[in-house]
Amino acid sequence: MAVIALVDLQNAMSPATVMAIFDDANDGIIVSSAVEAVITRAEAQVYSFISRNYPDLTIPVTASPAPEALRSAVLEFAIVYCRDRKPEYWSKSQEREREQRIKGAFELAERYAKAEQILYDSGQTPANVGGFVGSGDPLLPEPKLKFFADDMGDF
Repeated sequence: MAVIALVDLQNAMSPATVMAIFDDANDGIIVSSAVEAVITRAEAQVYSFISRNYPDLTIPVTASPAPEALRSAVLEFAIVYCRDRKPEYWSKSQEREREQRIKGAFELAERYAKAEQILYDSGQTPANVGGFVGSGDPLLPEPKLKFFADDMGDF
């Protein structure tokens, strides 16, 4: 089961816009395989960012409903990929908006990967949050930890 659905694209972009993008025969019928391809591509992009730091998260996510933060990230990529499917539908003046949206989608996914933001409603803690991080190099000594307490005096 996909993280987002056709209705999510319609709510984000408008039903008329989605119809124009996915009605290839101009007969009022949306090509569902094309919608699925866009959503799958968007999910793959987001999963590629979060999979390394959410090892306990089952990918692809099959929970229903999926975590809202994950749905939001997938939707951002899906909107861009919808626009890529029918570039003739968009004016040249909207190209800057597309560039800003894809940049924002990548920045959001990167924030999840770095745990600057977390998938708060997934029930998972990113692997890169908490704990001592060493270099892993046996030739480099690990730094000495210094502990400070209140009322240590003035320096």
